[in-house]
Order: sequence, then C-alpha cells, then structure tokens
Amino acid sequence: MEHEILTGRVVLPRQINYFKDRDDNDNTYNISKFSELLSSKFKEQYGDDLVLNNYVPLDSKLSRLIQAADLFTGSLNRLYNVRPKGGNKNNKDELADYIIDKVGLQEIRYSIENLLNDVEDGLNTDMATIHVYD
Repeated sequence: MEHEILTGRVVLPRQINYFKDRDDNDNTYNISKFSELLSSKFKEQYGDDLVLNNYVPLDSKLSRLIQAADLFTGSLNRLYNVRPKGGNKNNKDELADYIIDKVGLQEIRYSIENLLNDVEDGLNTDMATIHVYD
C-alpha cells in the first residue's frame, strides 16, 4: 500500500476488497482471524483512511485474474525458493522464466548493511519490481 500511495496510484481514503486463491486452511475461523489482522494493521498504519471492506478466498477456477496472480507468484517462488543452484532446469523452471520475462520483472537487491537507505531509494520503481534482501 505504501508504494501505491507514494506513486500516486492509490489515494486515501480507500476501502480494500482482498481476493485470494482458496486453499485448505480457509475455514471460517482462519478467514475471520486474517480479516481482523488485516483490519487492525490497516488501522494501525493508516487510521480510518484505509479500511478492509471484504476478505474473500475464491477458487481460482472462478477468476482468470487469480489464476494469473497464482502463475506469477508461483514463478517467483520457483525462481527464488525452489530452483536448485546450478542444477538442470525442468519444465516448471522454463515456464517461470517465460512468465518473469514477459512481465518485465526488475530485480533490486539490497545489502543488509544499507537496508534502510536502499529501500527508500527503491520505492520509486514501478509495479513489476521485486526487492531482494541479502
């Protein structure tokens, strides 16, 4: 949200509808707890200017946007968490590379020593950016 506000794409006050891909942990209790957590964090950070209107887990079969988001985040996961270093690429790795390339993802790396200074400089970048902390 901070990035969206700083770049002018979001103007407060605003209500947020949060949609996510449904998974096995999406029972009534967990949905309620996560909604409360998001609401309290929004209130803590933005007062009454940012309000969680809805938190809705959806089956990705119902939304192509959720399917696209799932492919993108899965590609990031493959690239940064799963792919073996120096190992052979498989079909999932090739798909991840293709998606990341088509999105035009820019990677910005930060050293832990200069973390606070570097992060402030990196907030002016556009939305196809990943911030990696070493």
